[in-house]
Amino acid sequence: MAKNFVGANSTTQNPRRPPETRSPTTSPFGRWRFDVMTKLRILPLASLLVALALSVAPVPSDSAALVADTFTYPIPRLQRVGLPKPYGVNNPDLKGHSQCYGVAKADLLHAGEDWFAPETTAVQAVANGTVVYSNPTERYPGGVVITEHNLSDGTLVYSLYAHLNPDTFIVPAGVSVTKGQKIADGLIKQTEQGNDNTHLHWELRFFRDGSAINRGPKYDRTCAGVAGPGYTYPGHPNNFLANGGKGPTFSWTDPSRFVATHLSVQLAPQMGGPVRQRGETFFTNQVQFTYQSGQVILSGDPPPTNLFAVDDAMTLTVTRPDGTSATWSHVFEVGCYTINPLAPVDITNLFHTGVNVVSVRLYDVCGVSEGTANAIFLTNAVP
Repeated sequence: MAKNFVGANSTTQNPRRPPETRSPTTSPFGRWRFDVMTKLRILPLASLLVALALSVAPVPSDSAALVADTFTYPIPRLQRVGLPKPYGVNNPDLKGHSQCYGVAKADLLHAGEDWFAPETTAVQAVANGTVVYSNPTERYPGGVVITEHNLSDGTLVYSLYAHLNPDTFIVPAGVSVTKGQKIADGLIKQTEQGNDNTHLHWELRFFRDGSAINRGPKYDRTCAGVAGPGYTYPGHPNNFLANGGKGPTFSWTDPSRFVATHLSVQLAPQMGGPVRQRGETFFTNQVQFTYQSGQVILSGDPPPTNLFAVDDAMTLTVTRPDGTSATWSHVFEVGCYTINPLAPVDITNLFHTGVNVVSVRLYDVCGVSEGTANAIFLTNAVP
């Protein structure tokens, strides 16, 4: 028997959207002054002792590391001070000459974002992954951590965190981290022309080691080592042909845009098919979902704002990190004729902090189901 789906959107989208691109632009920044790593600082003895305990060389990735199911921001957005320095743009207010590229600093394109915050601000991993580089003596200024993230489709993405306070490093190279886990407890204090310039420089990129980005005009030695220089010239960081156009190519992506498109996992695709008997299960799935903070929203596509519906019913079971479980169920069928879509549902109470496993079951109730459903998503709406 045909049934009515009331107000449901049947459009299907892939939650693992490819990184969005952004054309080079220019923008005024007011107080911001970009640090091009020409500053040197004398590290305190405590920092040097920390460095002895932390590996600074890139390490092999951990094949057993958790999949990066969803992403978050390295600092809660409410803790930022003012607007961030954006990705992929230059700053015409910069003065001086770049020792790395041999051009005016104002011509450089930012390969990450700068988030201004107090020096006591903790920095967290943006997703599950493995720390592949940890150097508190990087002189960026400040220390640098690089983490490798394995997406569900096998793509490797690397997050870089720079200007970290060397005395507050928490994670050495080689350890696994989960989304939201602290990697450092503070930022190095910076000033520019007497103004506070303390900030986190963070990147999302598709390469681990930036050592092959060499210093012009001879391009015979590395510009900034494993961390990379934090900016590009003349090409845009989305697709940067290094070393005066000789290559190799290095690719970054807009970090905030990437996070915004990787807050969700898909539980079920849009589907349709006949169900032959009452109570028949027509779809099951199991996904990993790492919960850190904020809300967990169950919704249709696009997440987390759209309605969703199943002909006839749906059950979710969440197995938490401590082994306990919780269940949510809903019957969309009304009178074995009409399917009433459901508005997005807050199911945060089902989850505990850490890696949860979510099992979903879609099934018939009336015996006349068409086995249809909208695409269904889980979203971690982080602060």
